[in-house]
Amino acid sequence: MNYVPRNNDVFVEKLFKFDCVFDENDTQRDIFRRCSLDFVENLINGNDSLLFTYGVTGSGKTFTMTGNAESDNSGLLPRTLDVIFRSLPNILEKCIFKPNGRNGFAIQTEEKAQLKRQTIPLPSYSIAKRLVETVATKSLSNSRCCAVFISYIEIYNDMCYDLLDENLTDERLFTSKNIRIDSVTRKAYVEKIKEVEVESCDEAIEQFLQAQERRKIAKTLLNKSSSRSHSIFIIRLVSASLHKDKYYPDSTKNDIHVAEMSLVDLAGSERAKRTLNTDERLAESNKINQSLLTLRQCMERLRDNQRTQQHLPIPYQFE
Repeated sequence: MNYVPRNNDVFVEKLFKFDCVFDENDTQRDIFRRCSLDFVENLINGNDSLLFTYGVTGSGKTFTMTGNAESDNSGLLPRTLDVIFRSLPNILEKCIFKPNGRNGFAIQTEEKAQLKRQTIPLPSYSIAKRLVETVATKSLSNSRCCAVFISYIEIYNDMCYDLLDENLTDERLFTSKNIRIDSVTRKAYVEKIKEVEVESCDEAIEQFLQAQERRKIAKTLLNKSSSRSHSIFIIRLVSASLHKDKYYPDSTKNDIHVAEMSLVDLAGSERAKRTLNTDERLAESNKINQSLLTLRQCMERLRDNQRTQQHLPIPYQFE
C-alpha cells in the first residue's frame, strides 16, 4: 500500500504492512476464526484479552462485532460466546460465585447459593435456539469448575454507563459510573456495574440484545444508525478447584482465578464537513474524535515502549 501526498507535498513512498486484509468474499465466520478464536482460547487458558473495532463512521464496525445475533450473519461477539460455552467443562449452578463489587469474587455457602437462586427468575428467550459456531477450543482442566459473568458498559460524552441497568433512561441523568483501579492487580474496572451470571450462549445473547436497545445511536448524514458511544462487552470467566468430595468449589484452597475478555465497538471518527453535524451531534462527534485520538496516543506509546524497552507513562487521560 502506497501513500500519495495531496497538493504540492513532497512525495515520500511509505510501506504499510498488515497481518491480514479481508475482501468481499470473506464471511463473518472467516473473520471470527482469523481474528477472535485465539482470544477465546486465551481466555479459557486464564489470560485477559482485548478486541476492538476501529474506523470511520459507517465502515461496518458494529456489523462486524455484532452482525445479526440471531442468524448465520452473527458477528464476533455472538460467535465468541458460542465457542466459550462449547469449550467449558464443569459450569456450576448460579450464585455459587458472588461478585464482591470491587472487581473480585467470593464463594458462597451451598445454603446461601440455594436461597439466592430461588430469587432469580427463570430466563426467557425471545430468540430461537441457535448455534452458529461449531468449533471448540482448548478447555479448562476437569479438576476445576467455572462460571461465566457478563457486563456491558457504554462510554458516552466521557461518561460511563451500565447498559445492563434496566433503569437506564435515554437522558442518562445521575446514572454514570466511576472508574477505579484495583489496588492489587492494577486493572481498571467500573465500580458497581451489574454483572449477570449466564449459563448458556442464548442467555448471554438475550441479555446483550436487551442492553443494546439502551445504547446511544442517532441518524447522521453518513449513517442512519450511527453509534454515538463506545461500548464494551466484558466476559469474565471465574474458576476454582473442585472439591474432592462434591461438585462444588473448594473454598479452602483460596484459588479463585478471574480471566476477562473485552469486546469493544468503538464509535466512528467523523469530519464535521462530511456529516454536517450541528448542536448535540456535533458535540458528540467532538467527544468521539477526542477519545479516539487519546486511544491512538496510548497505542503509540505502548508500541514505542515495547520497541525501546522504555517505561514511559501511558497518556490514558486526554490533556
